[in-house]
Parts: sequence; structure tokens; C-alpha cells
Amino acid sequence: QGGKWWVVIHRHGKATEVGPFDGVGPEIRISADNRVLFSASVGTSSYFVVNDKRKKIVGRVQRIRVGPRPHDVALQRYQNGKVFVDHMGKTYGPYAGATSYAPPRFADNGALVHGVGSTGAQSIVFHNKTGPAFEKVWQYAHHLNSRGDRIAYRASRNRRNLVVIQGRDGKATEILDGLDAWFSPDGRHVVYQKRSRSKGSRRSYAKEIVIGDRVYGPHIWTTRRPRFSADNKKVAFGVRIGDELWWKVFDLVATERWAACRPGALQ
Repeated sequence: QGGKWWVVIHRHGKATEVGPFDGVGPEIRISADNRVLFSASVGTSSYFVVNDKRKKIVGRVQRIRVGPRPHDVALQRYQNGKVFVDHMGKTYGPYAGATSYAPPRFADNGALVHGVGSTGAQSIVFHNKTGPAFEKVWQYAHHLNSRGDRIAYRASRNRRNLVVIQGRDGKATEILDGLDAWFSPDGRHVVYQKRSRSKGSRRSYAKEIVIGDRVYGPHIWTTRRPRFSADNKKVAFGVRIGDELWWKVFDLVATERWAACRPGALQ
């Protein structure tokens, strides 16, 4: 209105206008305890606003992220050509940049993870520890494990794709030609899916499953995600054998035990 911006907060049937500002955004978030969070600007000054309380900040806010707990709030700021992350009263950085494929996010237990770096040298910061550098960090493969101490993500180096499992100490395991990774529900085990380069697997969708140091396949996989048993001891993948779909069941701590055939041919 009149070249100015307001944020209208509705609570209990009452509307509160917060402003005026010269600009608002780029994001408005709601914290776990229902606080309204956003960034705004007045002239050359930038602010982080919580409900109707504003705090002056340095630089420009790029992203606001909230987690499962009330105090899980993170700001990603751009300042003098560098990126900083503010979390729980502390500032981390400077970083050379931020990756669009790996924006900040929180685990269920409040652990913060975000991608940093510039073209040709990108890393994941997890528990405030920076992992190894890659040409590109593509995306989080699926999720943080339930314990919040490991994360799976996709990256590339020397034109080869990898799945990376990074721990809270910054150390990482890299799976060459990796496509996906999944953690068991209890967070103890991780299984990988990788592209097969063995003889006889010319089709681009022939893949192998990796459990620990054991590699199975190649198979023609038909399921996007594996299914873990309730006791976290087995995992099943769907594979195509001829015209039928088979569920291959693997033991997470020993060897492949058995394969059960799902009745009926694939359409």
C-alpha cells in the first residue's frame, strides 16, 4: 500500500498489522511454537522480525528455516559476498556460497544441515562440521537418519555420481555410481542403490544393492524405495525376473537369506 509493505498476522479472530516496510521476504515461516518469522527492510537497514518484534541484522536474509522444536530457527544470510548461518544464538561461516540443491533443513531431533560452497567446490555442513568437497552437491538422497547423526546425499566428482553418507564429525563414506541411500527406521543401518557397471548389465536401469561391504546384483529394480522389516533386521527390494516381480529380501547384518515371489506377472 503506497509503496510500503505490511505483514498481517491473524490470531484468535484478531488481525495485527506489522509494518510498514520497504520490502518483506523472501520467506515467511511459522515456528513450532506458532511465532511468525520473516525478514524485512527499511531503507538500507535489514531486520529479522518475530511476530511484531524486529531485530536489526547485517546483510540480507536468503532463507529462514524452522525445526521441530521452538528454538530450532536458522537464518541463512548473505553479507559482503559471503554466506553466514545463524542458529541458536551463534553465527557460522563465512562460506563461499550456498547450494540451491541442498538448502538448510532440520532433522527430527533438531540437527541442522545445509549446503555451502561455490561452483566446482561444494560441501555439506552437518552438526556445524563441513564435509568433503565435491564438484556439485545435488540433493539429499532421502533423509537424515532417525538418530540425527548421519545424512545421505547425492554428489558428483569427475563426472561420476556418488551417494555420500556423512557423520556428525564431518567424515564421509562415498559410494561411486551411487543413486540412492536409505536408513533403517532405527537409524542403525544404511543400504545403497548404485548403477551396475558389471558385464551383462548394459541397460542403464540395471542396479546393485550395497549392504555394508556386500554387493548384490545386478538386478532390474522395480521399486523406488525398499521396505524394512519391523524389527530392523531385513530389507526387501522389488526386482524384475522375466515377466514377474520378485521381492528380494536381504539380512541387514548377515547375508541374503531368501527371495519371495510376488504372485502374478507384471502388466
